[in-house]
Amino acid sequence: MKKRYFALVLLGCLALSACDFSISKIGVTVVDLIQSEVTLDISESETLTARVMPENATDKTVVWSIDDSDIASISSTGLVTGLSIGETVATVTTKDGGFTDTCDIIVSIPVDPDVVSSVSLNQTSLTINVDDQVNLVATVNPNTALNKAVTWSSLDDNIASVSSTGLVNALAVGNTTITVTTTDGGFTATCLVRVNPNNEDPNNFWDDSQDSLRFGTKNIDFYSFNDFHGATEFDEDNSEPGIKKLSTYLKNAKDNNPEGFVLTSSGDMWQGSADSNITRGRLVNDWMNLADFSAMALGNHEFDWTINIINANQATAEFPFLACNIIEDDTNQPVNWVEPFTTITKNGVHIGIIGAIGEGITSDILASNVEGLTFANPEPYVVSWAQYLRNNGADVVLYLLHDTVTNISSLEGNAVDAIFGGHSHEGQSSPSSSYSTTAIQAYSNGKDVGHIDLTYSFTNESVTSSEGEILDTRSFRISSLADDPETTSMYQTYLDNEISAIKDEVRLPNGQGIEKSDIPNVYNQYAYRYFKEFKDTTDAYEIFMVQMNYARSAIASGDITYGMIYKALPFDNALYLVSVRGSDISGTLSDYGIFYVPSQSSQISGSSLYNYLTPSETYYILTVDYIALKYPYCNVMNVVETYTEENALPRNIVSRYIPGYPTNIN
Repeated sequence: MKKRYFALVLLGCLALSACDFSISKIGVTVVDLIQSEVTLDISESETLTARVMPENATDKTVVWSIDDSDIASISSTGLVTGLSIGETVATVTTKDGGFTDTCDIIVSIPVDPDVVSSVSLNQTSLTINVDDQVNLVATVNPNTALNKAVTWSSLDDNIASVSSTGLVNALAVGNTTITVTTTDGGFTATCLVRVNPNNEDPNNFWDDSQDSLRFGTKNIDFYSFNDFHGATEFDEDNSEPGIKKLSTYLKNAKDNNPEGFVLTSSGDMWQGSADSNITRGRLVNDWMNLADFSAMALGNHEFDWTINIINANQATAEFPFLACNIIEDDTNQPVNWVEPFTTITKNGVHIGIIGAIGEGITSDILASNVEGLTFANPEPYVVSWAQYLRNNGADVVLYLLHDTVTNISSLEGNAVDAIFGGHSHEGQSSPSSSYSTTAIQAYSNGKDVGHIDLTYSFTNESVTSSEGEILDTRSFRISSLADDPETTSMYQTYLDNEISAIKDEVRLPNGQGIEKSDIPNVYNQYAYRYFKEFKDTTDAYEIFMVQMNYARSAIASGDITYGMIYKALPFDNALYLVSVRGSDISGTLSDYGIFYVPSQSSQISGSSLYNYLTPSETYYILTVDYIALKYPYCNVMNVVETYTEENALPRNIVSRYIPGYPTNIN
């Protein structure tokens, strides 16, 4: 009897085993940590939470690890405990597929209510004019600390001094740093300070040490970049020379006319590459300092990281940012955080430089970043400031405009002596027929530089000749130039300390390249997958379509790095879930962007969307904030949810799923 029972049990086990082998395995596709950063006191603990997707994956086992076990420990269940002061990284890894995600762990000493733990300033960057005064306010933490005494200091008292109460006095043009230090503990906080010339006092406009040069005729060589978009790296495939070779190119140009060389920008210098974006434009700013730029007009993409970043970069720039026509809606007056003009003296010639941004270009900026601002018609401001500068000693007036030069009016164009434009990424070497002033607009990404060769006669008190040209600086023209040592050193420091570890991470080894026109469709499909796996796990929303506008560059074949994806999708666009009526989809929305319709598993042209919807019904759409907040699309979209976390940025969504490309794309 027992033997028969044993045989039956054994047979049953074999049958179950056979059933197990017949079930197809559901593989893990991704793991996501809910926390991206955890701050702990010593001995404090917190459990990290990992989500393994899909929910029905066969093997959801994970392994936890920590980079520095002296700073924090981590258990097999994800419990992190602080051990000593410092920062480390916790990593979760799936057993199936080896997918990973990380969380930054910061461990500090528990706060003693009687002892100072930190100090902060009400401003971390500041731009003021000579003779201005601004009071900085220090906050000592915690509020219950017994000794809140602080001392103040300036890195350069000749540029700006600071009193014992934090009152900053601007004394001379330049850059310095104000530091506050706590008596208890020696904690510090800093404010970067840029001092610009006092535009209200014409006595400060010109360099009187060059008065002896004001005779005969003098040649001024104006050079200008526009729409550089962070193209710091030498990229032969895209004909981008990069800053190391451009510095050599510019130094050679300056050697031809050292006393009459003027270098400027018509805007959009920072946004567009991993190098520049990771540093929020500081790398490009520092290069512009090395290259001796005299001024930069603000472009629309300078606003991509908010006005706070503009102010922070201005505080470290050794040249002023200009825009005379950015108007504050509440006061109907120009804003006070950017200058309308600046003045320089070259070879004895007094040169006024006016900056402006194209009328209405706020529509090309994330709406929330320019809320309460209007970019007005620059004509009346430019004409007025040009006359003001001439009345106060300007021999030559240069106009930097972040807009195409064909949009300049006759009054505007004829009020100045030379013009550099930008914005439209096209070369223009002849002005509109409505004005006679020489106007130049070069191409983007450093592939060209605009040049205006101008002669001023002190005898005639006028410009006697002016010739403009677009100089081709593409890589095949200057690839033979040696890298500038000073720029190379500065660039390498940034790469070593801030950029390379992020930018050079390989996301897809030996990958298939993606054409620029195909990248929005790739993003749309990956955004839909991200939403379904992490945001709509209960399938509450049926997405009609995913909508994006355009990518900035192609992704080359080979080892596809995070930096390559970054350059294609550089903007920090949040993911938006919106609802829209069918009639508005086939009407208002159909003329803008790339559309992926999940129900059809394919990209659908805007003109064909009506075939897949009912005009009277309401549908859910995934899109980016730039579209959701942009007129007129914002008028027909009702925002349901916004996803602003780092993982939801376009480049990070694509980076998450690109290891499966192209097999995971329809």
